[in-house]
Amino acid sequence: MESFLKFFRTSSLVLAVGVFLYVYAWMPEGVTVSVDAVGNSELIVTKDSFFFGGLIFLLSINGVFFIYLNLLKNMKVGKISGGLTYRNPIFRHEMIQWFLALNGILNLGFILSMAFLASFNNQQFGDGGVLGNTIFLFPVVMLAAMVWLVVILSKNRR
Repeated sequence: MESFLKFFRTSSLVLAVGVFLYVYAWMPEGVTVSVDAVGNSELIVTKDSFFFGGLIFLLSINGVFFIYLNLLKNMKVGKISGGLTYRNPIFRHEMIQWFLALNGILNLGFILSMAFLASFNNQQFGDGGVLGNTIFLFPVVMLAAMVWLVVILSKNRR
């Protein structure tokens, strides 16, 4: 399962960068990030600021996960056989899997956000169309990840 989650994380990162480059190519010079209740633009940033800010955000989030996962993998396993501690090899392995999945889920959320902003700024989909319903996928998947974390933490390991 861990190898699948590594593939999921890596492929979602590559897909996020690809979608981000595609979105950048089709964005107008002034990217609307926020609108008021009437639909007037509240916050407009330049195309370049949007691109570099989003790229720094995406890579910094993935960098934090990469560093944390490497620290977690290289931690010495103690003689403790049970409990909720990272020195427990079973708990540590389950948490590594959870963090890999969370990293991939956050990358997918980034992809959905960029696709939504692109469709909003270019008005390609009008009222949202299929993408308007797809954007609700991220909270559902995040809720499933939180339930998975509760299951991991509630297991009796003694």
